[in-house]
Amino acid sequence: YEFATQGRGGVIGLSKTSARLNLFDYSDPIFDDNINIVVKKGREFPFSKVEDLKGKLVGVHLGASYGEAFDQAAATKMLSADTSAVPAVRLKKLLHGRIDCALVGSGQLGLDSIVDADPELKANKAQFVILKHPLVKDTLYLGFAKNMNMLKYLQLFNQSIADAKLKKIIPETID
Repeated sequence: YEFATQGRGGVIGLSKTSARLNLFDYSDPIFDDNINIVVKKGREFPFSKVEDLKGKLVGVHLGASYGEAFDQAAATKMLSADTSAVPAVRLKKLLHGRIDCALVGSGQLGLDSIVDADPELKANKAQFVILKHPLVKDTLYLGFAKNMNMLKYLQLFNQSIADAKLKKIIPETID
């Protein structure tokens, strides 16, 4: 992300936020990714809106945005965001009771890919539960810093994405 803001490359899987609109030129949407809330088994709680996370310590990815409502809740300290750059670290903190929940994209497939790659997490796989309702549907894009002047490339990329969606190579949403 930092390299992209410096004009040293693009970011695929970039969320669109009002702050980022001033920094990046975006492709058309690539796909939607449901950002799920993962808890330790036995510590489930009802969730349907960001306010349900009030007072919780939430494991998040360093530099990620989870939508305006979540970002605002973190900024106003309605909830506390515990950041890390490594998904397995977030899940280990969850496993050991150091956070209340962790945010994970790509549904069960995303959770399984993190858990199965780490022996400790894999041995405790049954301890992780995805809450019924996702935090947010995160539409993801390819983005380049405006100073890179990549609009022509983005037009070509957009056509490729449209073709791939038509052929059902790229799903609309990853649950």
